Amino acid sequence: PNIRIWAYGTGKYYAVNSLVNITQSVDKIARETSIDEDLALMFAEFKGREICIPPPPCVKGSDKPMDLLFVVDASTSLGSSNFREQITFLKRLLTHATINREAVKVALITYKGDPKLEFNFNKYLPGNISAALDRLGAQTGGITEIRKALVLAYEMLMNENGTSGARGFSIPKVVIVLTDGYTRNG
Repeated sequence: PNIRIWAYGTGKYYAVNSLVNITQSVDKIARETSIDEDLALMFAEFKGREICIPPPPCVKGSDKPMDLLFVVDASTSLGSSNFREQITFLKRLLTHATINREAVKVALITYKGDPKLEFNFNKYLPGNISAALDRLGAQTGGITEIRKALVLAYEMLMNENGTSGARGFSIPKVVIVLTDGYTRNG
């Protein structure tokens, strides 16, 4: 399948090697110090197509269609302030994407031990996602088990039971993992 994985290194000290294992490239790791440049690179290939649907007649400046899945660390090692930093990053990142059923659809998984699907690709439209992210609060606790979260992410993108809202394989799938990189089980 057409799946791309990016990561955001959370906090001052994050485990770069763990993030490289996830993304397969140091170039696919965003950092707070270079966030605007990193975001521009992440979305460069998806820019440029205007989506027209009724209503409204056109969504100006739309992105090309993409299923965008966030996998967000909510474990104890992260801490509540870094969790909020991740939420701020997500909100900032989403300003670079046009959320629309015909353009970018968004889903969110948090993990602290067992992963939790916060919302699937069909749940929120523009404007509602920011409020949903704010409702997450500072819900840290538990251990960092990114492996389980990535398994759930894969299952959602494959959409085998038809309930995740992910579109067919002709639509690019992008996974962005937000973590400090300190994982318990790989």
